[in-house]
Formats: sequence, C-alpha cells, structure tokens
Amino acid sequence: MTATITVDRPHPGLACSWCGNRVQQGDECEWDEGADRITGCPCCLPGWICEVCDHKVEERFNPVHHPVGPGGERACSDDCVTEAHEDACRWDDPCEGVIHFADPGGVSALRAASESNPRDLPCPGCGRENALTRLDRAHGYQCDTCARRDEGGF
Repeated sequence: MTATITVDRPHPGLACSWCGNRVQQGDECEWDEGADRITGCPCCLPGWICEVCDHKVEERFNPVHHPVGPGGERACSDDCVTEAHEDACRWDDPCEGVIHFADPGGVSALRAASESNPRDLPCPGCGRENALTRLDRAHGYQCDTCARRDEGGF
C-alpha cells in the first residue's frame, strides 16, 4: 500500500528507489508502507517538470525511457534534448567552450550557474543558502564541503 508523505526534516542519503534522486525536506513523495521506502519523488512522479524546456509531463519519469540532456537534465523527449543542444551550440562552434560544471577539470560535480540554472537552492546536508542549482538538486548533490566530508576528505 502506498501513501503520499511530505519529508518533514533533512534526511541525508534518503533517496527515491524509483529514480535514485535524493529527496529534500519539503518534498512530497510516494511511500510504500510494505517495503518501507520511497517509491516516487517530485523528479519522477506524474507532473514532473522537464529540466530542459520546463514542460510539465503527466507521466511518471522513467530513467530508462526518458532522455537526459547535455548537462544531465531530465528531459521530456529526444526532440527537446536535440533542440536544447542546438540552441547551446553555434553551427560554427560545435559546443567548444560550453561549460557544464562550476569547476571544470576540478573535483566538484556541481553544475555551472547560469540565468536558466541559478545557484539559489540550499544544501540538503548543511542548509547553507545559495549552494546548489536546480540541476545539482535534480542529481541529488550537496555542497562541495558536505561532499568532501562524506567522501572522506577527498
């Protein structure tokens, strides 16, 4: 039996068993009481938002069937990804110089902030404001300080 729950406090490491996304405080999730696990989160339940075109999708996100955009974004269709890629690249410059990471070549997995992907979300680990972008959150990331701590100081 499933129920809809709202995550009431930070739970570092708590992830959706369907899509693997880390859930955040305040997220409404589907909870399987028999299996005692989250089986749906805002990133995969019907009504999720395409991170490429901002289209609301009325079917459940399936990581096997839905494409991923050039920066790891969950996308609603292959056409959406193709259009976004073409918009990001000029015909005479096939994506050279397009930066997808905040620290290219460094150890951070955080995505680069931009007008369409602002760094305006708190870290789920420590609560620091303006630590993550929308893409960082979609990937279940936390700030670099928390990541280093959890990964043994690397």
